[in-house]
Amino acid sequence: MPADAPSSRDEQKAAALGAGELGFVLGAALLQAPPAVAERLLDGAGPRCRSALEALGALPGDGRAIRLAALQAQALDPVPAGIGTVHPHWLRPALLAESSATLRAVIAGLPAPVVELAETIIAARGDDATPGERRAPDEQAVREIRRAIFAEFAAADRGTPDPAKLLDDLGRRGAEIIGASLRGAPRPAIARAAAQLAEPAATILIGAAARGGPPGERLAARQRVASVPLGDDRIDAALKVGLHEMADALAGQPEEAALAIAQRLPLMLGRLLLELTAARGRRAPAVVQIAPGAR
Repeated sequence: MPADAPSSRDEQKAAALGAGELGFVLGAALLQAPPAVAERLLDGAGPRCRSALEALGALPGDGRAIRLAALQAQALDPVPAGIGTVHPHWLRPALLAESSATLRAVIAGLPAPVVELAETIIAARGDDATPGERRAPDEQAVREIRRAIFAEFAAADRGTPDPAKLLDDLGRRGAEIIGASLRGAPRPAIARAAAQLAEPAATILIGAAARGGPPGERLAARQRVASVPLGDDRIDAALKVGLHEMADALAGQPEEAALAIAQRLPLMLGRLLLELTAARGRRAPAVVQIAPGAR
């Protein structure tokens, strides 16, 4: 990597910012304000913005210019980064609200999942393109329509998993914790718990229950499982425990961080994650740290 190129760490700091924070950092950097100006911000935004400004200030001239240009493009882009990974449960209502002609105009060049979903909606309506729609639309008009359609979606950085992997990660994490909470329990109790889960979560639970570990780890896992209401059969127990862990990890982050994850989940799970994350703003989270086993 050239010496003046922005590092992946710089990019991660920018990706951790909410939309308003990104605008603040961009404006402060363009005005050449010192990083200390971020101390005026509230709700945890100050340290994040100061860190991003310090990272920008540490870059050589050309590197700083390149990074500022990238931040400007990110702030002005009408389509949030990672729109192709938004779960269809969230994306479909936004697309359904638009006419078929509008959809045809705005989906060109967008990620394949968005294009395919829009085409499915248009096909279900039985709408054929008129001769007028085949003309190239005005670029500025398309840009503004895109901005209106996709404004409700949070940008996701390159490290955000796609919906399938995100669900898998949550289930695995929850299974690890449930298994750890059952260390020392009778085998029939472990077998009953595993029987409630699908694979691979069931195998992960059994493996976590069989592994040794410090007593404090088992106690923390039991406290976590006891704090999670598991009566709703619509949501897998491991997924629900994983969602609680994710909410703890998101505590103190910008609202956009929780929304970015929630919108990559099915609607019911995403809404639950947002509720749990909001609740973490009113109390201290209890994070369970468990060494992962072989998967």
